[in-house]
Amino acid sequence: AGVATLADTTPSPTDPRLRLWRGDITTLATDAIVNAANSQMLGCFVPCHGCIDNAIHTYAGVQLRLECARLMTGQEEEPTGNAKITKAYNLPCRYILHTVGPIISGAVTQANRELLASCYRNCLRLASENGCHTVDFPSISTGIYHFPLDQAAQIAVREITAYLADHPEITRVRMVCFDSRTRAAYAAALAAQRAKAEEKAAREALLERIRNGAVTPDDRTSLREIEQVAFGKAPSSKLLRDLGMEATPEKAHALLLKLGVWDNQVDPWPAR
Repeated sequence: AGVATLADTTPSPTDPRLRLWRGDITTLATDAIVNAANSQMLGCFVPCHGCIDNAIHTYAGVQLRLECARLMTGQEEEPTGNAKITKAYNLPCRYILHTVGPIISGAVTQANRELLASCYRNCLRLASENGCHTVDFPSISTGIYHFPLDQAAQIAVREITAYLADHPEITRVRMVCFDSRTRAAYAAALAAQRAKAEEKAAREALLERIRNGAVTPDDRTSLREIEQVAFGKAPSSKLLRDLGMEATPEKAHALLLKLGVWDNQVDPWPAR
């Protein structure tokens, strides 16, 4: 298959260091790739199995299983959400980050979500601690561990983006998608993140105009719609909290009257 460098990856619209690519993670020339491992951390025990754990151990060579065995001496299982680092041996990357994702057997719980988030955080932490600047992830737990793909993609994008915001030493993270369905799920997660970021930016700009006394007619319409949708006909104190003011119904009503959002004849607090 050769070694891939992935100049044709698709960047995240909110942080170009996060990128998507569809292909084989074992071909990547990068600082570290992530292995979705089992809790024994010794590689897949099913001959010719199609999982990423088997592929990574196959192409890295038997030296990898020997190092994993040394790391697991005195330890029966690696806890879900934790991670370990090894050399990559015959792979083109420098290191392998091994993490154990949650197994889903029913409805996804908050504990499952947090464990999956921990996989991403712990791998990135290990990468930083070991001088890695580029890291490539598979979609953890969405294969035979049955974590719903759309939810997993949202968690992965959220955790990676949050880590990148505080760690400039990580210059690139690639989500390596095995097939078109996986790539579509991660592209959708990135698009949703962008929409959320744009909504937050618009809200902050509105608050800044309010602070500066530069509210426009369009702003008044937006504020009215926000209040009506979220709180019926009653103005809320959320706007005051956003502005750093004491949140009371009276002050909320007074501010909205000043901005021209509410007619003074309208009862601001109708019976609930």
